[in-house]
Amino acid sequence: MRRTKPPSSRSHKSRSQQANRRLDLTAYACAAVIFLFSILLFAGNWQHDFVYDDQDIIKNNERIRSLRGLPKLFGSPYWGAVGNDGLYRPLTLTSYALNFSWSALSPSAYHVTNDIIHAVNAVLVFVLSSRLFGSTHLGLGAGLLFVVHPIHTEAVNWVVGRAELLATFFVLLACLAWMRLGIRQGGRIWKAGLAASLLSFMAILSKENGAAAFAAVVLLSYVSHPSEGDSRRQLADFLRRQWLLLVLLIGTAVCWMLLRGWAIGSQTQTISEFDNPLAAATLIQRVLTALSMIPLWFGQMILPVKFSVDYGPPVIPILTLPWDWKVWLGGSSLLGLLGASTYLLIRKSPLGFCLGLMLLGYLPTSNLIVPIGAVFAERFLYLPSVALCILMAFGLFQLAGRRAAYILLALICLGYGAQSWRRTLDWKDDTTLFAQEMQRPVPGLRSLRNYAKLMEKVDPQLSMNLYERVVSEFPSFAPGQLGFGTFLLGQKEYARALQHLEEADRLSPRNPSTLLNLGAAYANQNRWVEAVACWESVARVDPGNRIAQLNLENARRFLRGGASPSR
Repeated sequence: MRRTKPPSSRSHKSRSQQANRRLDLTAYACAAVIFLFSILLFAGNWQHDFVYDDQDIIKNNERIRSLRGLPKLFGSPYWGAVGNDGLYRPLTLTSYALNFSWSALSPSAYHVTNDIIHAVNAVLVFVLSSRLFGSTHLGLGAGLLFVVHPIHTEAVNWVVGRAELLATFFVLLACLAWMRLGIRQGGRIWKAGLAASLLSFMAILSKENGAAAFAAVVLLSYVSHPSEGDSRRQLADFLRRQWLLLVLLIGTAVCWMLLRGWAIGSQTQTISEFDNPLAAATLIQRVLTALSMIPLWFGQMILPVKFSVDYGPPVIPILTLPWDWKVWLGGSSLLGLLGASTYLLIRKSPLGFCLGLMLLGYLPTSNLIVPIGAVFAERFLYLPSVALCILMAFGLFQLAGRRAAYILLALICLGYGAQSWRRTLDWKDDTTLFAQEMQRPVPGLRSLRNYAKLMEKVDPQLSMNLYERVVSEFPSFAPGQLGFGTFLLGQKEYARALQHLEEADRLSPRNPSTLLNLGAAYANQNRWVEAVACWESVARVDPGNRIAQLNLENARRFLRGGASPSR
């Protein structure tokens, strides 16, 4: 019998290199497919306009119009002098400044940038999930699901949603940096910790919920850390070996707090009860209402069918008693997630990291810990959906055969993709967006006010009806009183205009827009002394206001005996 020679180590090494090369080519091909699919899916927004908050943050924001002003962006609040001074997102503002430097105020460039960041994030989800579970198929499924998930349409199509995109981008990079440098055999802990810390720092400079990066890196490090024994011994061993990582992460978080304190001082975020009524609620009311929104969170994450840009009052009611079924369902769901993630983390399962990442991404925006600037928003689900898409892909490829998994994945992507394409069309401009909001059974207050303003010239009667609804249901809403008074001023109903503008000034004193229009209302009632006082107040607050200066010159000329001024 002829004996065969065993394969040499050189030929075995060659075959191993060829296999690795094939795997690399497959991974690159999957990444390219995910990236191109994402760009094509959201290409419908390339001709869209700036929408809603884009006006103040980008279109009317003088701070982003020169790259020489970048240091000022790191030394000032996100909203500048407009409001909400407690927010600090200099890296997001820097991205807008870069956009302006090469495209000025062309909305297309800003939308394309958002689309590219989302496509890159989807590729990073593919890489993260492939490495977590050692499966390119699972990674491809997670990346494609992340591309098409309809809950992402707000963050991607709304230019100011870039804060979510950038924060998630750096959270994913921080996790991958740790996996690349800290987990592999022979990796240097200090190098991996430094990279993860710097990327986590950039995540929180993009948006506050980027702080999830710090905890996500710790969870990933714990899951990947080899240890034996009970949970206490594992934790002690982890702290002993990974103390440098923890020190670097904590030190970076402290640096962010010091930088933020230097930039905005002791200012806190100004939260209007008309944006988030939980800010004015009691602790019990806030917790009960926040728990009741967890079913909404799950519903929008798993089966997104109806969408809205405005969940403010009166959309989500404030709960005062714990008997509502949504409170019990939300509370039990939260406890279930916490319990499952803890159990799986102890067992060092990657699923535990995924559940932990989902909670880390959600809790900062849930209003359970502290009230934030909005009661709920679909863009808040962008970061938690990373974990959801990975878990969905895991379920598909674990519970079904590969062929069946790809068939189910294709059907889900088809349904989700159609929803995302349709919702993207709603973000064309303010009129299209808020017209969709009017189709909801209960439109939000700000949507009513914004649509009323948009309809002032198109359909004055509809605008009148909407304004009347706003001021009757929410009489203490100063922007509603101001909008209605300004509209009535244009309709030459001066007595009614004066009534609403005076109420707006009482609710929100020294507002230049209110005072400018209030002066016009006084002038049309021949109350010139009061009109001049209003315009002088505007000139003191905003010396460059040409309308106030012109009105003052005409009024003073008239009071000296000249011709009646035009208003």
